[in-house]
Amino acid sequence: MTTIALDATYSVGGSLSGVGKYSREILFGLAEAHPVQRFQFAYRAHRFRHSLSDSLPANASRRILHGAWPEADLFHALNQRIDAGRFRKTVATFHDLFVLTGEYSTKEFRDRFAAQAREAARRADLVIAVSAFTANQVHELLGGDRGS
Repeated sequence: MTTIALDATYSVGGSLSGVGKYSREILFGLAEAHPVQRFQFAYRAHRFRHSLSDSLPANASRRILHGAWPEADLFHALNQRIDAGRFRKTVATFHDLFVLTGEYSTKEFRDRFAAQAREAARRADLVIAVSAFTANQVHELLGGDRGS
């Protein structure tokens, strides 16, 4: 049986952003559509407690996102960030890179975001871009594959 781990960090909370809604639909939709697969919903430590109020599908479990997961066959980073763990195969979804092209937030935040996005593009076995525009940004700004 295949085990798929997904970054579920953005899928919890009362007022979900676009990325949060996307994450939640992917997490629960995949688990429902593939009942014989095992899914691990992984949350960064600061969001894990918030996830405890969610009922999970029977084929899903939750864990804190960190470290290596030798039992997971695939890790899907749902928001252009791959944490320190090492995985057999990794997919990274890129929604947009507007932070890199505008005066969004502080320089420190932009630098941290850029480093995380570059690392995700470099480490991913597959990049999913939500639009042709984002695929071009991944290629031009990060030097990564244009995505799927």
